[in-house]
Amino acid sequence: MSVMILILGAVFALALVAVIVVVVIALWPREGKLGINLKNVNCPRCATPMPATRLPKNTKQVLWGGWTCPKCGCEIDKYGAEVPGRAG
Repeated sequence: MSVMILILGAVFALALVAVIVVVVIALWPREGKLGINLKNVNCPRCATPMPATRLPKNTKQVLWGGWTCPKCGCEIDKYGAEVPGRAG
């Protein structure tokens, strides 16, 4: 009897975790600073592909993502748009 209760408790806990994960994924923003971009990004100026692993050049890139193009020096946000006023 007690083993059955433990098993049911574990199944309930796993189901609860699964529901929480699905809700978080569904409600997580896909734009803005908190969003996550899983697509490949190219430089908007010279079309150089940005590497999947990045080396942040400033604090803003560490906190919010983005790249500095190694070819033209353009600063790019995590969605592939040029950051105004930050061109090389």
